[in-house]
Amino acid sequence: MRHSLQNIIKKSVDNALRCIFNAAYIRCRSINEGWFSEGRGMKLKSICSRFGAARWAPLCGMPILIVLLFATSTFAANRYVSLAGGHVSPFTNWAGASTTIQAAVDVSGAGDAIWVTNGTYYENVTNTIGATIRSANNDPNNTIINGGDVGRCVMMGTSTSSWLVGFTVMNGSLYNWSEEESSWGGGVYGGMVSNCIITANHVAWVAGGVCRNTIYNSLIVGNSSSEEGGGIVQCAAYNCSIIANYAPMAGGSDNSVLYSCLIASNSASYGGGGSSWDNLYCCTVAGNYGGGVYQSYLFNSISWGNSASDYQPNDCFSCGEGYAGVGSITNNPLFVGGGNYRLQAGSPCINAGTNQAWMTGAKDLAGHNRITGGTVDMGAYERPRKFNTYLY
Repeated sequence: MRHSLQNIIKKSVDNALRCIFNAAYIRCRSINEGWFSEGRGMKLKSICSRFGAARWAPLCGMPILIVLLFATSTFAANRYVSLAGGHVSPFTNWAGASTTIQAAVDVSGAGDAIWVTNGTYYENVTNTIGATIRSANNDPNNTIINGGDVGRCVMMGTSTSSWLVGFTVMNGSLYNWSEEESSWGGGVYGGMVSNCIITANHVAWVAGGVCRNTIYNSLIVGNSSSEEGGGIVQCAAYNCSIIANYAPMAGGSDNSVLYSCLIASNSASYGGGGSSWDNLYCCTVAGNYGGGVYQSYLFNSISWGNSASDYQPNDCFSCGEGYAGVGSITNNPLFVGGGNYRLQAGSPCINAGTNQAWMTGAKDLAGHNRITGGTVDMGAYERPRKFNTYLY
């Protein structure tokens, strides 16, 4: 039987933030501080001509609607994985389900779906064939890939048709200093990721959490690098929370493009605790140690309450101390407080941004329409309202 992804992705988008933030409050309390980064800048096309041309074209203007396009596809074949399965190849029903994810991948082809039921799978998975590995219950809190600190958790390479949906990915580790593909990205390298929790992964070199991915509705928390990029490196991230990651340089996000993301409580010794050499669209960078922004480009974004001043930010219609770009402001954004980075009533960031084409149909980090008052708000959260009355 072929399965349409339409309902699956709708549920993923609707429920992702509930799963993500429940996990964030639990996990962030248990993460010890004191982990390490650096990077190379990229310049993408923007509303400000002074920001230059695209250096990394595949990420420039990548539409959020890719999720909806993906949702209309069907799977070529279905494989099943369960720790209690009978392990009868080719794993086409639950009774004969594979007991490992990798065994199911090995008999799959491009376009196949691998449905994984709840459990902790201690393995290091390679899926470069264009298959979708999917939590059967859309439950990242209870469907876990544990790398066992013996290698990267998930490898998807350069494939843009390989997906990982609905998992916690943890305890991946890479301690070698060789070429990029084998030593970057302790949690996930390459491919497409949705509704996942990427946590407690570590590398000796670059990208503790994820590297060269497109990531939707996910939490990247408590990852580390001994050199550069604690959380994400060279990624496109949509509606993600990047929290409490560490590297000596670029603690949170490094050389990435982010839309409606929160970058908070990350740390670095130098080169930006929160965002380094990124392009930030409607993002909030707050509460980071080692500075908030390091030579990043900001559009409709907020950088506030970090331990040190931003270093050479390039800002348009954004909020931050000393900001002087087109449409930018220096006022206190008036967060709700207590780790809640939504905007209070009366925030100067409400309706203070500038609308862009990508916002049509887009959602903010809390799942509200990206534009609710005619003009977009600055930051990751749109202050929602109904009949011209704010809802909180």
